[in-house]
Amino acid sequence: MSPHMSRHDSITMSLDDDDSPRPIETTKFEPAGDIKNILITGGAGFIGGWITRHMTLQYLEYNIVCFDKLDEVASLANIQCLKNCANFEFVLGNLTDQVAVSKVLVEHDIDTIMHLARLLDTVRHLSKKKQVRRFVHISTDEVCGDAKIEFVDETHILTPTNPYSASKAAAEMKLAAVLDLIPLIGMDITTRSVAEAPQTIRLINTGVHSKIVLRTETDSAMKIVLPPKHNYWANEDVTYLVAGGLDDIGQRILTIMAARGIKHVATLSRDPKSHVQCELHSGLEAIQPGIKLYALKGNVSSKASIQAAAASLAQQGAPPVRGVIMAATYINNRPLELLTFEDYLSVAKIKVDGTPALYQAFASDDLRFFLSLSSVASIIGAQAEASYNAGNTIQDSLAHQEKQYGSGGTPGDDTRQGAMDRAGFAKIKQETCFSQAVIGFDADFLSKSTFPNSNIQSSMFNEVRDRRPAVTTNESDENATGRTYDEVVADGDIEEITDHISQATRTHLARLISLDLENIEVRQGSILALGLDSLVAVKLRNWVMRQFDAPLQSMEILANQTIHVLAEKIIRRSKKIAAVA
Repeated sequence: MSPHMSRHDSITMSLDDDDSPRPIETTKFEPAGDIKNILITGGAGFIGGWITRHMTLQYLEYNIVCFDKLDEVASLANIQCLKNCANFEFVLGNLTDQVAVSKVLVEHDIDTIMHLARLLDTVRHLSKKKQVRRFVHISTDEVCGDAKIEFVDETHILTPTNPYSASKAAAEMKLAAVLDLIPLIGMDITTRSVAEAPQTIRLINTGVHSKIVLRTETDSAMKIVLPPKHNYWANEDVTYLVAGGLDDIGQRILTIMAARGIKHVATLSRDPKSHVQCELHSGLEAIQPGIKLYALKGNVSSKASIQAAAASLAQQGAPPVRGVIMAATYINNRPLELLTFEDYLSVAKIKVDGTPALYQAFASDDLRFFLSLSSVASIIGAQAEASYNAGNTIQDSLAHQEKQYGSGGTPGDDTRQGAMDRAGFAKIKQETCFSQAVIGFDADFLSKSTFPNSNIQSSMFNEVRDRRPAVTTNESDENATGRTYDEVVADGDIEEITDHISQATRTHLARLISLDLENIEVRQGSILALGLDSLVAVKLRNWVMRQFDAPLQSMEILANQTIHVLAEKIIRRSKKIAAVA
């Protein structure tokens, strides 16, 4: 017998340790300061064994006494693993023996009882005499019998169906009767519906009640006022710089910034035209009164020029630069057979040399972000834009490299040290992979490629590309009736001309952005909602000039308008229509 076990009747116990359950419980709450000695009745049963093991092993602050008569539903195997625990003791006894129960309460100075055994009266009466402070009765869901509903609670009618559950149900009813006789002075709680929250606050403020518990009903509803969110952008002591800010995309970014509450913005352009700057400033001022615009002159591909622009910004009294957006670009569309090295450099240098030079010129402790705008054309290819694609690809690589140095490792990693300059391996953390865009291609997507000489046609897409003959694109200006643009113009019906241009534009735009025709409306929805970027706008502009002899600017296409409204613009600019008129 364990030295921590005592008995009031003779009993012989033997058990192989390997047959004893191994405790694996880990849940633990903060121990109560007024609990020292806990008596667990029926602690050697199945449920009682779990509770006894958990309380003994997880709460070394408590002394645990297990009191059990070891009948047919109990076994020492359930508590054998506790025999060497200093805070545990087993007492063999019967709850019908008042002397035995009284003795264990006194000898162990029990202050808390967890009652799992079936009998109740003896231990309840004795615990009252011995001033036990806590009495926890553990029942069973079997007291509800064969309930017809899925979930039951404590208010469900008691319908036990076996002797065990009947004894538990009887104990519950006895305890409920006892609770009705216990004075609850100081324990009464005032409750109010959550819909009465304003009145409840007044009751507390006036001192009528010190504490009121709000309860929710099935139809409870009340107004919630959320505190205003902190505006990260509305800071008068910082500046945000947009390289290429006077171009189409740059102006759109600055407009968004002004709407966010930014007070100081700067642009960097090779030739900051005064009238463009004035128009931009007026537009920003209308959105954010008092906004300050600094127009810097500089060549993005020249490190010295950018550094001079940074010095000029400081001389103008601008606050520190918190964010930089690299939106500068230069497009010189030429097919490869006509592309010279000078043409290539003039486009690629903006991205290749300009991005790191811009970052180095404005890097400081105040800089919170550096955003470089790229293009999906570097992935799927774009006709006659090899130099632009190359520049974007290198710019993307620079961004990933900088992020890697910041989170993936340090320049001193052994994997970067090798015989070859700037060669080797670098550690990549999992979160670095998550930050990279993952784009899925399928055969249907690739079949809609507009450009026969793009990267999509290369061998890297062989496993994805559909082996069926590709659908050929057709730039015919015929409409659904088979009539050409010239034939429609000759009739002089403006409405028919507008419909012809609208449908032709809709069809060509669907090819450019790989979108199904049924998803493009002519008279409803903004053309911007289709996800057009400046490159698509340039391609669409060039097509409009070829098909309808109508000169347009890309900004006139990238506007909040329907395709039908765009067609009306084309009619006003078309030289063919003017000649017929």
